[in-house]
Formats: sequence, structure tokens, C-alpha cells
Amino acid sequence: MHKARALRGTGTRGRSRTSDDGFTLIELMIVVAIIGILAGIAIPQYQNYVAKSKQAEAGEILSAVYTDEILFQSEYGFYADTEFDLGMAMDGKRYYSAVTFTGVTADTYTATIDANLDSDATMDTWQMTQVSPDPVHTCNDITNLTNLGAAC
Repeated sequence: MHKARALRGTGTRGRSRTSDDGFTLIELMIVVAIIGILAGIAIPQYQNYVAKSKQAEAGEILSAVYTDEILFQSEYGFYADTEFDLGMAMDGKRYYSAVTFTGVTADTYTATIDANLDSDATMDTWQMTQVSPDPVHTCNDITNLTNLGAAC
């Protein structure tokens, strides 16, 4: 009877199947395919998230410019035309390095900031005027993002 119990559950070669046998090739291939599908979905989403976070720096800088220009204009009666006049330091900014002021008069200004976010020939450009504190995305450097600015 002991011998009959030992033969139950054995494979075709007389070897019993235990949990130490490991995975079959098809099981491993299925797992690899699932991981590949998940990576194919997750990686582009992560790249979009990183690009949006880089572009958020432009809005942060131009919002500071708007606030500083209002204060400067209320004190001196005209808008500043350099970062230095506003007392801004661009140290510590990772992607956007300088604000360019154009059309500066006692009543108007246009602030522009740009950066090359993905190491191609296109610059990511944002502009803002004294009329609105909301920066306008005039040239989108990140081509795989949608609804984030004009194509260049």
C-alpha cells in the first residue's frame, strides 16, 4: 500500500511533481508579455508627467515676474525691463534661465522665457504681458504632449 501511494501523483517518468519544479516556459513568456504591455503604457505617461513638470517652472517664474512688475510699477511709475531691476535671481532654476523683456514702456511690457527641454532644435517658449498674470505657451518644445501650447 505504501508503494501505491508513492506512485499516485507521479508524472510520466515516475517523478513526482512538487512546488520546487519552477515555472514552465509559457508561464514565463506570459509574465514577460504582461510586463511589456504595462511598460508600454506606463513609460509614455511618465514622460508626459516629467515634461509637464519641467514646463511648470515657466509658469512659476512668469507669475513672479507679474507680481514683481506690479510692485515695481506702483513704486516707480513704469515697468522694469531687466530681471536685475526687479531684484530677481534666476539661480537655482533648472530649465528656464532668463526672462527677456520687450516692448517695455510706462504702461506695457512683454516678458518671454524659453528653454530647450528635450535637447532638440526647438525652444519651449512662454510669454506674459501686463494685462494678464496667466502665461501663454507660444511654442511647445515637447511634441508628444497635447493641448499644452502652439506648435513651433
